[in-house]
Amino acid sequence: MKKRHDHYFKRARQENYPARSVYKLQELDDQFKLLRPGLKVLDLGATPGSWTLYAAQKVGPTGRVLGVDITPTDTAFPENVTFMLADALDPGPEFRQALADMAPLD
Repeated sequence: MKKRHDHYFKRARQENYPARSVYKLQELDDQFKLLRPGLKVLDLGATPGSWTLYAAQKVGPTGRVLGVDITPTDTAFPENVTFMLADALDPGPEFRQALADMAPLD
């Protein structure tokens, strides 16, 4: 895969994001208001971590972000982020029963 060292690449480096893809999420968030303080976010395919970092900043200290990826990352995440090294498409052993006691989302 060819690396693009354009304006967004340079901006991402200046703003301490590991990848330029963060600006795709920022554009979507600006348009659709996806992220807000206190939200709990699941980021599948989280490596290298730019989207996870952006989400963590947007949800703030009262929110949580769980980043899951099969590839390790050396990105340092803030306290409101948990990174799990796992294959999101392979749930592991077959489940015979599922239980949930959850309140509806707003």
